[in-house]
Amino acid sequence: MADYADWTESIELLGSEIMVPFDVQGAYIQVPMDLQGALIQMPVDIQGQYITLDINIESVAADVTLNVNITASAVTINMDIVAQSVGVYLQPEWAAKQGQDKNFAGYTENTVRFGTASVEYTVPSGKTLYMYAITGASNAYVDSNSELNQMCMVQIQVNATPMASIGGNGGAGMNFSKPYKLAAGQVLTLICENMSNHTCDLRIAANGYEL
Repeated sequence: MADYADWTESIELLGSEIMVPFDVQGAYIQVPMDLQGALIQMPVDIQGQYITLDINIESVAADVTLNVNITASAVTINMDIVAQSVGVYLQPEWAAKQGQDKNFAGYTENTVRFGTASVEYTVPSGKTLYMYAITGASNAYVDSNSELNQMCMVQIQVNATPMASIGGNGGAGMNFSKPYKLAAGQVLTLICENMSNHTCDLRIAANGYEL
């Protein structure tokens, strides 16, 4: 970039409708703005090595919707929100709201010892799958065995490699402390295996979201 002289410009704009597209380039940039209007639209695309963005938004007549997408190696967000009601969504909740959740379920009946109920899914191109919960259940197929232990193992696999295995009597389940991430083309396999010495009905279910 060429070496330009530093400068400061003060601008005051008054009007019923104002549009001010601008492109600013410099080694150090400061752009304080005070905007007041009945309708304000301000899409912003910011790229830089170090960014500090202080925003104060007040609306007395209507709700405020603020959509923010930030990609960075480290992000610190300080927010002071005053409103009648405030909702903060966890990622799985937000994915469900946006229709991005993925839920899987499988069932087998009269399954012999070491038999399984399973589900297999290949992540489509351009998508990433995040799995955060899995559950399974086992119950005796024959009524006379219903008082016996109904042992089963529940497992999540990625490309045939077990990532988590849990066992239980009658069922098992787990919410993962961090989701398992599957890239496009990877294969998710969910298994509920009968570990009892009699036939059982098996159920497997898991929850995730796909972005």
